[in-house]
Amino acid sequence: MRLSLRFLCLLVLLIAAPVLSLATEPASADDAGWAIPGERCPDHDALRALVGEWDAEVRIWTIPGQPPEGATGRAVIEEILDGRFVRTEFSGNFKGQKIEGFGVEGYDRLKHKYVGVWMDSLGTMMFHFEGSCDDSGNVRTMRGTYELPDGDTRETRTVTTRINDDTFRFESFDIADGQELKSFEILYTRRG
Repeated sequence: MRLSLRFLCLLVLLIAAPVLSLATEPASADDAGWAIPGERCPDHDALRALVGEWDAEVRIWTIPGQPPEGATGRAVIEEILDGRFVRTEFSGNFKGQKIEGFGVEGYDRLKHKYVGVWMDSLGTMMFHFEGSCDDSGNVRTMRGTYELPDGDTRETRTVTTRINDDTFRFESFDIADGQELKSFEILYTRRG
């Protein structure tokens, strides 16, 4: 019995020693490769500036060349995942129809680009975007594609412009047949 207990303790030490040594060894080159992409950086500050509760004045161009139609809404933008991303929840009305939307944006340090995804109650598709900020950090331009009901795809470009601490503008443009048409614009004003 005593021999088997000693054998069991030795076995546990032989198994545990390599595991314990991993915890005390410096990070390998592979581990170090993930350290920087996981950290926040100044590029995340452009997103952090939009955190808050916002009233939204929406203009929608449903027919090219015609005046836009108006709508209103509200958005809540909050930091998630320790400030690496922001989540936007939007609710509004257009022609008596309730619209809800949800999006996530972040800065991907591996791609060196801003990335985002958007979905809303107007469809069942997810919009994926990538882009960059200007040197001031106040103008972020993103590009993406989305699928049309006939299965064709269309390019889109969005521009988010931080006007001041309490105001920013979001513009969306559709690109079809080499022409860019503004589809909608939202002017956000900080609540309270």
